[in-house]
Amino acid sequence: MILEYIQIIIAGMFGAIFGSYSTLIAYRLPIGESCFGRYFGAKSHCPNCKKTLKTRELIPLINWIITRGKCSKCQFKIPKSHLFLELSIAILFMINFHIFGISDQFIIYSLTSACLMILLVTDFKHRIFPDAILYTILLFSLAGRVLQDQEITSAVFSVTFGCIFAAMFYKIFFEDGKSSLITKKDQALSYAKLIIITSICLPFISYILYISCILFILSIFILTGKFSSKKSPRIGICLIIPFIWILFYSPLNY
Repeated sequence: MILEYIQIIIAGMFGAIFGSYSTLIAYRLPIGESCFGRYFGAKSHCPNCKKTLKTRELIPLINWIITRGKCSKCQFKIPKSHLFLELSIAILFMINFHIFGISDQFIIYSLTSACLMILLVTDFKHRIFPDAILYTILLFSLAGRVLQDQEITSAVFSVTFGCIFAAMFYKIFFEDGKSSLITKKDQALSYAKLIIITSICLPFISYILYISCILFILSIFILTGKFSSKKSPRIGICLIIPFIWILFYSPLNY
């Protein structure tokens, strides 16, 4: 029992490390900066004073506590999304280890969950899902589906339904981009792509549950006026949270 707890904590530490790098990706990818700064671009730095961060200043979670979320030089407040990514990915890694143990599924679903958290942050800040992250999730989804089904033909049915729902979602929420809820074409397309990718990852029955959750959440938000703002709403959370729930804790047995 003690050994299992130690392994879960170690998994969380790896998650925090991935979370630390995820903060860099979530910040740089939407603005077109290199995500491999140490070798191909600028090293990690304060976005305000441009001070290059030392290795000890990049320790996940611990550094946030020591610096109280501020740059050590200019006292610029570090975005809370950095702490959110590091903490949430660390927790998801621990949950995945508890469910899957040391296995291929642990690696695939942990990396998938890290990518989903990056999407959540980029959607919150920029109202878009970066294609690079979506395609990465697509690769993980294909790998996970093959491991689960031992073949890929069974995914055809759910993918077909996913394409139909993605097209309907795009038509209903975007239309011409003027009077619709989502005003940016790239934003609507990125949401539609994730809907199709989830159909590859999830078995058909679980995917139907996923779509039902999305429709339920969107209905509540629309009825309560959460989407009444002229700015494009953050619909991404309505797509990501149900996906994570069903991916790890589906009430369905399949």
